[in-house]
Amino acid sequence: MKSVLKRLATALACGAFFAGGLVVAQTITSSLQLSQDARGNFGVDSSGNLVMFNNRHFNAQTTSTPPTLGTCTGGTLTAGSTDFSGQVTGATAATCAVVFGQTYGTAPRCLVTPNNATAATTFVTAAATTGFTFNQTATTTTFNWLCVAVS
Repeated sequence: MKSVLKRLATALACGAFFAGGLVVAQTITSSLQLSQDARGNFGVDSSGNLVMFNNRHFNAQTTSTPPTLGTCTGGTLTAGSTDFSGQVTGATAATCAVVFGQTYGTAPRCLVTPNNATAATTFVTAAATTGFTFNQTATTTTFNWLCVAVS
């Protein structure tokens, strides 16, 4: 009887050890699960780069706090704007600030362009983890942005 209890205790200890190892290994909070089937719309190349096939689109949707406008006289943030991409209309000031809804890990690289045929010169003057500021030479137009960070 003593040897049976000893084996049972050893088995339980091993089971707890292995189960504990699985719990420690499962600390991922979220991910994109990829299939071994290469016929899908998304793939990963040998360098680890995400590839989109079949003319798929990347849609950035706000499920948390959307961005807001800081100092931007006359400007209105277009509904559906996100930290990744967005739009400002009607800005009458030479400088306009966008405040991200969620802080980036590092300051993103942002591109701001006018949405019409005006010869407006637009450039980002300050990019930070919390937002960016852009200058414009033509006012009361529509400007689009796209921001990407490395973390």
